[in-house]
Amino acid sequence: MIAHDLYEYTHPTIVCSASGGGGLGGGGGPPPVTSGGGDGSDAGQNPLSFDPQQLGHKFGEHMGDLPGYQTPQEYQNLANSIYNNPNAAVSSAPNGDTLYQLDNDILRVGPNGSFVSLYPSY
Repeated sequence: MIAHDLYEYTHPTIVCSASGGGGLGGGGGPPPVTSGGGDGSDAGQNPLSFDPQQLGHKFGEHMGDLPGYQTPQEYQNLANSIYNNPNAAVSSAPNGDTLYQLDNDILRVGPNGSFVSLYPSY
């Protein structure tokens, strides 16, 4: 994992929904994140946009980290799948990016709804 990706994952701020939750966790590891709630309320509200150059750059950077994804289109499909999954945990990075975590994958989305990166959480 690239150092800037690791920093922004391990130092997110918590997004609290109107129904409560969030807070600070104790102990080691990354802070807790809120859940998508299962109803899609926190999942990608607007379509995720992709800059082809950014997508290609990040695919090239992380393709070895995500075995099974052989093309930029497969990588983009995984990003869309995570973004639109109501079970993805959602948190906010200090730089304003939104992090969507599903299983061991983390999707970073910029404040304008554009794809930033997709990488494993380990």
